[in-house]
Formats: sequence, C-alpha cells, structure tokens
Amino acid sequence: MLGASKMKKIGYMGVCIINHGEKYGIDNCVTNSDEPLIEFYDISTKPSHFVARYQLSHIVQNKLTILKKGLVINNLILTSGMAIDLYKYIERSSYEKISINT
Repeated sequence: MLGASKMKKIGYMGVCIINHGEKYGIDNCVTNSDEPLIEFYDISTKPSHFVARYQLSHIVQNKLTILKKGLVINNLILTSGMAIDLYKYIERSSYEKISINT
C-alpha cells in the first residue's frame, strides 16, 4: 500500500493517483509507464486493503454518470457526495483540470 501522505481520504475510502513514472503495487515494485492511474482502498478496516485500480481517464470521462449515480467498486459504494470530493481531489492534482460544476 502507498504511504499515507499520498492517499486522500474520501468517506471510508482511500484514493491515490499514480502518475507516469511513479511506483505502485505490493512493495512498490511496479513503475507506471502509461497514463495516470487511480487506486481505491477500503480504509474502514484494519489493516486497510486495496480494492481497485482504474485508468484515471476512465474516471474523468465518466464524471457526469458518477456524480449523478455514484460508483460501486468491488461491493464498496462511492456515493455521489463522495464523488464530488473525488473530483475535487482530481482537480487539485497535477493530472488534469476538470470542473465539478457540470
């Protein structure tokens, strides 16, 4: 799991953006050689555990649907309210500026 300093808490989920060239995976043994990724962790359990990883562009391209309906990620629910916080986090990242006022 990535260091806590890189993870953003959104509800009961931890979210982390993995930019090109950054390491991720178990013991940070994989280097991202492609477009940015976004990882989701369940931080409601001890210890926290990895839930899913997506290309960040997929989450950005589906913004309107996710903001309206939320998102189910391996039986965990990202509510539409949590999605607003997710897009604010993405907007503040260096990856891409997107407006949440769509």
